[in-house]
Amino acid sequence: MIETNRLKLRAWLRSERTALANLLQHAPTMQHWPAPIDNAGVDAWLEKNVSQFEQLGYSRWCVELKVGDKANFRPTIVGDVGVRRALVRGEMVEDLGYIIHASHWGHGYGLEAAQAVVDWCRSHSHLLSQPKLVATMAQDNVASASTAERLGMMQVDSFVNAQNRDKLSWYYELPLAH
Repeated sequence: MIETNRLKLRAWLRSERTALANLLQHAPTMQHWPAPIDNAGVDAWLEKNVSQFEQLGYSRWCVELKVGDKANFRPTIVGDVGVRRALVRGEMVEDLGYIIHASHWGHGYGLEAAQAVVDWCRSHSHLLSQPKLVATMAQDNVASASTAERLGMMQVDSFVNAQNRDKLSWYYELPLAH
């Protein structure tokens, strides 16, 4: 588990399929993806992340907003942020991704959660397959690119992303060594 002042990041549970579907099937939230994720895709997303977490000790995390004091803690799931080992442009990489539900945009949760993940990766780099993180996003996803840049990531390339409607996409990298 990773905690920030406002957020808790933890492994997804298989029992949280409905919460994940509420995020991945919300059209405004997924506007830069080919389409909101269908039911089979939600199931595959959840299984891939639960399995990778069990195997590697990290994956995409469920992002909960802390509400109230510890005695009255009521978690609200606001997103999915983390690192997935994935094939990008023909290379197996540690792919940093962040999805915050549109109803929670504008509060800095994506940057806060992604920065916590970057910090975690730096202190747990021995678990990763490479000493860097990458992030990709469609070039029209200005908010995601801004988040990557605020994390210190550098845009090193652009490519036509066949997994995203052949949209021109940015390719960012962040070395994990300080």
